[in-house]
Amino acid sequence: MHTTTNLNSAHWKSTLGEPGWPWKRSVCSRSSCRCSCWLNGGSCLANVYFAIDTSESVAMARFPWGSLVSKLIDFLSLFVERLEQSSQLPRKIQWAYGGLHFSSHVEVFSPIVQNPSPFLARARAIRYIGKGTFIDCALRNVTEQVRLRSPVRPVLQYAVVLTDGHMTGSPCGGVQEAAEAAKAAGIKIFVVATNQETVEGELRLIASSPAAKYRKDYQAFPSAQQQEAVNRITSAMVSVCQQPMCMETKGIEGPKGQKGIKVRCDD
Repeated sequence: MHTTTNLNSAHWKSTLGEPGWPWKRSVCSRSSCRCSCWLNGGSCLANVYFAIDTSESVAMARFPWGSLVSKLIDFLSLFVERLEQSSQLPRKIQWAYGGLHFSSHVEVFSPIVQNPSPFLARARAIRYIGKGTFIDCALRNVTEQVRLRSPVRPVLQYAVVLTDGHMTGSPCGGVQEAAEAAKAAGIKIFVVATNQETVEGELRLIASSPAAKYRKDYQAFPSAQQQEAVNRITSAMVSVCQQPMCMETKGIEGPKGQKGIKVRCDD
């Protein structure tokens, strides 16, 4: 069931200053620093949230109308299937998936769930909106949906945004501010072009740094570029989980120091 959200600019003025996740993450070797490993019983926890552009510029880009949106759903299916295959690796990865699609408004098609089957079924039920494009509002909603699933322990947070970069308005504070708010909340954003007709400057503005990793030249269509993008991005996500990811924790307080000695100094 789709949920339409109306998070406007007034709402986001009240949340822009909120802090991100209440932990710091670091990658370290056992010999280089002391840290408490955040893997749960050897498993790596990772959420992947998809934002799919189903506005007019995407939905009407190819005939029959809506066929490109179907290709984006194919991309999503390939992406999830490849991530699920990573469970065979030495260090198990627990994936969870959520998603929305957007135009001049946002529709959440799935909350974040661990079972890929109902997630993919909901994705295949998407019907394009086909109106204007408010990318900043979509990014704000991505951040909000991820925060709703605030974990009790650290989790890798990823977003995959599929869009052509064409915008008809920015009622939610603008793309740059919305993207920065998502990144400040600990979300790493990969950006995939819906096809070859894109506004590349906007795509790079959305993506996390470095752009060579999070934007590069990823395309969801045609098919050859689609598979290459899926392989590259999923490999990048999986490789992070194969590293010793740690959470900094406060150590035990040391012993109290000795009381100082008062000394009188005469002129």
